[in-house]
Amino acid sequence: KKNTGQSPNEFLIDLRIATAKFLLTDTALPCYKIGELSGITDFNNFVRLFKKENHMTPSQYRKNHALR
Repeated sequence: KKNTGQSPNEFLIDLRIATAKFLLTDTALPCYKIGELSGITDFNNFVRLFKKENHMTPSQYRKNHALR
């Protein structure tokens, strides 16, 4: 916590959300699978955590950040 300013759990969640963001923009995998690959196996929890960090759902994030 001293080095990052975050608890270990907060750091891990941020890392998992960053992985999910990468997968959402660079793959066509379904959102539930991205949650699993990011380490958040409960889809409802994945959506809740993602929305808390990004103020939008994973689907909305994909639409807004899709490569055109």
